[in-house]
Amino acid sequence: MNFSFGRTLENLKAMLALLRENNPKLKVILTVSPVPLVATAVTNAHALVPNTYTKSVLRAVAGEVAGQYSSVDYSPSYELISHGVGAERFFEPNLRSVTTQGATIS
Repeated sequence: MNFSFGRTLENLKAMLALLRENNPKLKVILTVSPVPLVATAVTNAHALVPNTYTKSVLRAVAGEVAGQYSSVDYSPSYELISHGVGAERFFEPNLRSVTTQGATIS
C-alpha cells in the first residue's frame, strides 16, 4: 500500500522527534532513491504509476520537512539521476542499479 502525503509527513516528523530525544543537535539529510520500485501492492496499474506516485510523495514530504526544520536538508539524488539530460548513463543495463558515476555525482 502506498501511503498518502499526510501519513508520510506525519511518520517522518514522528521519527525526527524520536531521534531528537536522543540527540537534540542532530542534523539530517533527506533524499529520495532514484532506483525504481521492484514491486508494488497496486495490482491494477502499470508499474510506472505507483512508482511515480511513491517517488512524488517522498519528494514532496522531504521538501516540506526540509523547509520546516533548519536542521534538515534535502540532497537531490533523485533529480540528478532520474531527470537529468542523459540520465540513462547513470543506470546499469538492467535500468535498476545506479552506476558508480551516478552515485558519485549524487
